[in-house]
Amino acid sequence: MSDKLPSGTSNSPVLAAPSPGEVRDELAELVVLDLLGPVGGDLEEVADSPTDWYVLGRLAPNGTTIVPEELDASLGDSELPGADEGSLDADAPNVPSLAPSSVGFTARVRGDADRLEVTGRWARYARSHSTDPSIEKLIWRRAPHTGCVPVKLVEGLVEALVLDPEDEKVVLRGRVRRFHNDWLVTLFLVNATETDSNSALHWVFQAELSAAGGDGAAVFLPRHEPGSGGDAVDQGEQRRLAMAYRFSPEFAVGHATGVGATASGADPMRAVAVRTKAAPEHDIAQTDAPSSDSDPDLRELVDLLVDMKELGECEPQRLRAGLMPLVAAYRTWIERAEARIGQDGQHLDEYAHQAREALTEARRAADRIEAGIELVLGDPDALAAFRFANSSMHLQRVHTRVAAARRRDGSRDPDAVFREEDKPDNRSWRPFQLAFLLLNLPALTDPAHPERATGAGAVADLLWFPTGGGKTEAYLGLTAYTLAIRRLRPDLGGLDAGHGVAVLMRYTLRLLTIQQFQRATALICACEVLRRRDEVRWGEEPFRIGLWVGGRCPRTRPTKPWTGSRTFGGQAGSLIRTLALPISSPIAHGAERRSRRAGTSMSTRPFAVPSCVALSCSVAPSAEATRTERACRSSSLTRRSTGCCRA
Repeated sequence: MSDKLPSGTSNSPVLAAPSPGEVRDELAELVVLDLLGPVGGDLEEVADSPTDWYVLGRLAPNGTTIVPEELDASLGDSELPGADEGSLDADAPNVPSLAPSSVGFTARVRGDADRLEVTGRWARYARSHSTDPSIEKLIWRRAPHTGCVPVKLVEGLVEALVLDPEDEKVVLRGRVRRFHNDWLVTLFLVNATETDSNSALHWVFQAELSAAGGDGAAVFLPRHEPGSGGDAVDQGEQRRLAMAYRFSPEFAVGHATGVGATASGADPMRAVAVRTKAAPEHDIAQTDAPSSDSDPDLRELVDLLVDMKELGECEPQRLRAGLMPLVAAYRTWIERAEARIGQDGQHLDEYAHQAREALTEARRAADRIEAGIELVLGDPDALAAFRFANSSMHLQRVHTRVAAARRRDGSRDPDAVFREEDKPDNRSWRPFQLAFLLLNLPALTDPAHPERATGAGAVADLLWFPTGGGKTEAYLGLTAYTLAIRRLRPDLGGLDAGHGVAVLMRYTLRLLTIQQFQRATALICACEVLRRRDEVRWGEEPFRIGLWVGGRCPRTRPTKPWTGSRTFGGQAGSLIRTLALPISSPIAHGAERRSRRAGTSMSTRPFAVPSCVALSCSVAPSAEATRTERACRSSSLTRRSTGCCRA
């Protein structure tokens, strides 16, 4: 070994900092190792019973019953939980349970295969003296076992096969069946120990079972097509999901365990091996909205106008030229997708019907987007509301970034930060957000629109995108449009659209609610800025936002409205008052004010709520909150027919 220090001529550090992915992988590995073992290696020694150490991948002696009191006793001697532990779950069943004595899987195997090579791996722990002479007490020493046996693919039961002669109590069992022209193979690794003792001596740990084709052949096939359970609607949905995930085949189903598979390098729709996994894992690729620069399917979107500031100011002719590429690009993509049906490598032969159904729905969505564009271009009120929505979203997006920058450095000048952040990249729609906004405009503008029917023709659009993809901006844009169109048409559908709750959002996680409330409040502030600039058009009543946090949280009695001030706007000294309902908002209390024109009751205690946005969060909804939500659903002032958006 050299005593020389590393050369200082290199610019790279001696120990490179790990990447976030490497840190994540190491943390996951340590967690699984702690729960599954062995922490100390193949021949580890543990002082306590391994049943107290490891909770995954273990097999009990055949028929061992676990009594809840014994499980509780292993956690401590205290009779009552401490203040930090919380109370016992009254709904938890206090009945004995049978611990699994086997793990296995069922896989579909190619019909011309004649055998599988099956391997089992597990460990036993026995009482012994430690190899460390300083330890006088008996310890538990791990003894690893492994074995491999061939299993002939002949229809019938797989009788008990001993995998390792040194541990004849662990056996392989299973069943082989014919299904059409293929094999269905079910295999189990079984702890066949018969005993009344619950000692760790009779338990099996780190149990794993794997199977591979002879000579490494890719004999495992994806599971047969779904759609056997449920009614016709359920089966159709299962088929559509199978089509969408056809390039992520499922090669096996685990029994009392997870499963994993090794796909063939030559054909990803075939697998060379399957195995049980006590702690299954799967890498989910990060999903992001593609751009026209990087995705060849979106090259028609190069001329799409997505700048919120420009959309809020441009003339109708420029608006048409800037929005129609969205429809044209979508229809072009639909045509290309239709051409892939029947092509080699697309695996759509058995899903041709579902593929054409999906394309029919896509064409309908394209027509709805085009209808939204034509509405904006042909209806002055819709055009004004669309501009209002884009201008308010422009302010919301930029000021959110300004606030984040000033939280990092409070000494920075707000106007300077605003000018720095006010650039197209920070105030632009993603194509799917703009499409979602446009296709909903006709139904939000016209209360008699067919999509707002109460029968089978009603439409509810679900925006499906991973966290961080931009769902919030999409429906906040619709929120701003809803508030604007109600101000422009106060007699919307013969109802009093100038008062009441315009949008109802509900979240089930409290931390998520706080974050979403901040973003929604920023939008309401932006709307209020625009309203004050033109009170003749947008009215004298301020836009308001309220928060109902549930009946089981503190401060659920009516209080005075909270009022605060903050800088909002692109010019120095531009102050706006953020108006919010009290924590116990009026929508959560009995109705005291009635809208005679609508013929329905609307809760407005302790004061009226003109054109407000109400956010609801209830981890454990109280009966009062449930009644409130039911009342809001039945009220014609808060249904979708008057522009209510629920998220």
